[in-house]
Amino acid sequence: MEDSPFLFEWLVELNIIEQNENDNFIPDNIIFLLCGGKYFDRILYSLQNAYNKYINLYLDFLEKLKDLNPISVEQKNIEYIVRYNNWKIIFDLLSHFGINYNENDLNTISNGDKYFLIEILHKINTYYNKFLTNKNIDYINDDNIDNFSDINNIQSFNINNLDINKNYEYCNSPYELFLISLCRNFKVSIKQSEKLLSCNRYYLSIICNKGINNSFESIKNWLRDLDLNINTIMF
Repeated sequence: MEDSPFLFEWLVELNIIEQNENDNFIPDNIIFLLCGGKYFDRILYSLQNAYNKYINLYLDFLEKLKDLNPISVEQKNIEYIVRYNNWKIIFDLLSHFGINYNENDLNTISNGDKYFLIEILHKINTYYNKFLTNKNIDYINDDNIDNFSDINNIQSFNINNLDINKNYEYCNSPYELFLISLCRNFKVSIKQSEKLLSCNRYYLSIICNKGINNSFESIKNWLRDLDLNINTIMF
C-alpha cells in the first residue's frame, strides 16, 4: 500500500518494514499484522519517548501492552474479537497522549479496515513528530481554551530566580505557590512545573488521573500541601 515518506521512514526506523526501492510502499502482510495489533509495542514506546521529551518528565503509561495478543496468521473465525480486544487496549493507551477514538472507530479497525489503519498511523506519527520537535499539538491550541501560562506575564517575580524552598505562606501569588509545590512534590524543575501549568493544565490533568509511574503518592502529597495552604492560595 502506497504511503507518505514520513510515515514510511518512521516504520523503517522502528524495524517494522524494510527500506526498499519503492520507498513509500507498506507490504500487505505488514498491513495485516498491524491491523492485528503487532508492532504496536514499538510504535507506542516510540510515541511515549517523544512525549516524555516534550513534557520533560518521565511517565510510563504502557503497562497494558503486556495484554496485547497480536494476530500473526489469518484466523477468520476469531480475528474480529482478537482485533477488538487488542485495539481497545491500544486506543486506551493512545488516549494518554491526547489521541482519542470512539466505539465506531474501534469497530472499524476491528473489521480490519486497512485504510483506517493508515489514518491511525498517520495521526500517531504526526503527534510523534510534534512531540519530538517540541511543537504545539492541535488539541492544546484551541483559541477557546485559556492558557494558565499567560498568568506568568503579569507576575512580579522572575521565575528563574524562584526559591523552591521558600515557605508557602510567603509566596506572593497562587501561581508562585503552585510552581513551588509542584517542584517539591513531583521532584521537577521550575521550568517543568511551568510546563505542567501551561496548555490548559493538560499534562497535569493526565498525571492526576493516571499517577506517576503507577503511583499516586506524590499527587496526594501535593494536594495535601495545597489544602494546608488554602488561605495563602485564596487570599
